Amino acid sequence: MSVFRKKWEFLFLCCLTYMCAYLCRVNLSSALGKMELALGASTAQLGLLGTAYFFSYACAQLVCGFFGDRVRPERLVLLGMTGIAAMNIGISLSGGYGQILPLWCLNGVFQSMLWGPMSRLLAGRFAPEERVRVSTWYSLSMPVGYILGWSAIAPLLSGAAWTYNFLVPGLIVAVPALLWAMIAASAARDPAFAPVSAAKPSMRVLVATIREDKLWRIAITCLCNGIVKESFTVWAPTLLTRLLGVGAGESALYLVLFPVCNAAFIALVGALANRVRMPLRHLMAALFGLIAACACALIFLPCGAIATVALMAAISGFGYAANNLCMGVLPMGYAEKNITSSLVGIFDFSAYIGAGIAAFGLGLLISGSDVRPIAAVWLAAALIAALQGVLPMKKSRG
Repeated sequence: MSVFRKKWEFLFLCCLTYMCAYLCRVNLSSALGKMELALGASTAQLGLLGTAYFFSYACAQLVCGFFGDRVRPERLVLLGMTGIAAMNIGISLSGGYGQILPLWCLNGVFQSMLWGPMSRLLAGRFAPEERVRVSTWYSLSMPVGYILGWSAIAPLLSGAAWTYNFLVPGLIVAVPALLWAMIAASAARDPAFAPVSAAKPSMRVLVATIREDKLWRIAITCLCNGIVKESFTVWAPTLLTRLLGVGAGESALYLVLFPVCNAAFIALVGALANRVRMPLRHLMAALFGLIAACACALIFLPCGAIATVALMAAISGFGYAANNLCMGVLPMGYAEKNITSSLVGIFDFSAYIGAGIAAFGLGLLISGSDVRPIAAVWLAAALIAALQGVLPMKKSRG
């Protein structure tokens, strides 16, 4: 019996799936402090966990994005969700840093099996004029996952051992994994899960499209955005406590501001993209210009704790809004060529190479108490990304 055949029900399932998967990403940031004490690991070692995750996720994105256009995508999603649950439960049962590192890397591999294949499935369910709205709702699953992870699960587990920060999210992910098992059992016979295009995925078409539409500039944009956006994924709690000197209670309160801003900016920019007649690349350039302005304020203006947190939250929000355009709206526009998942893989690979650099690099900068060196990194990345949007393009979908 087929399940989730109605397109809006299926969109809800995809959002639920990615939201639950994100609980198995942000759990590391909420557990870092406890792991530092329990494992005796240094800040650089813990930063290496983030770097290793990002690089494993990035490399796997290239492979899984490619296969997401060539195999049954619902089977890839099922494999990914099952693996995520197994890796996080495995970490909760591990005994030391040497065991955690490879398991967390494998968690990144399984996480890479979700966004691209589900983007392909969503592009097949919705008409082109609906895809901006669909991508916006889909992207909102990320900040909602952060909100649940940081403001609900992390406080509930604050008095528990660090292992529960991985065990509980791992068990939660098992629920949507069961739903995808039901889908995978019947999707091959269900026309609702048929691809949007009957054309066979072609590497020649993919390479030609990237060259003709200069999508390699989007890859550069994604790399820069990864440096900015994902630096908050791993280091936001530490940034607040060490750089701003806020206590644990205040830190938890401030942390909620980040995903709330992310969600608000995704929704706002998604609505603008649906209504304003502006090429996507120009809208992305404007977002990175705003990131650069916020970074300049952190560098050159005397900012107190509240102003610093507000500017950092704005930087994060603009980064997530740009991510929706790069990773959601733009790849879905190529569904008719059957290369949506492949493009997601390339763009996500670029973003998480930048994220891996940020995870380790900020671990070195955070040892001080000055936010300006970190803001300078954000400024440089934002300016390079903005430049990609204003340079002339021969041909573009956005």
